Amino acid sequence: MKKAYELSVLTGTQVLLLVVSETGLVYTFTTPKLQPLVTKPEGKNLIQACLNAPEPTTNENGVEVPEVPPETSDDVSHANVAGQQPNIPRPGGMHPGYMSSEHQQQIAYYQNLQQQQQQAQAGGQYPGMPVGARLPQQHQPAA
Repeated sequence: MKKAYELSVLTGTQVLLLVVSETGLVYTFTTPKLQPLVTKPEGKNLIQACLNAPEPTTNENGVEVPEVPPETSDDVSHANVAGQQPNIPRPGGMHPGYMSSEHQQQIAYYQNLQQQQQQAQAGGQYPGMPVGARLPQQHQPAA
């Protein structure tokens, strides 16, 4: 939760962190604009629906894998897709294994941010510092 707060402060972005324990307890951190997502009944219902949904099929890198191979996806009717998981609304005929371009952009941004942070930590830099910039050395007073 501390890192979510730091991310929101350092980057000026809106952050929603949702952590669900194995016992079903839900912990959240939200910036003010996203607060209604966890406090209003509609937001709570959405979170509950997601938690009750079956586990998605994923490969090792966390990207969802389509249930139907792409070359046969044209043969799948919208009724069949909706019938497989009736409680989950689908945007205009979107196959369950595909992400919206907005979601893909968000994931790419997050992965880029993680990569920058890892590179910065390996090089002794803080995120957001230009490559090659270093922190000034701390001098200890002589005893």
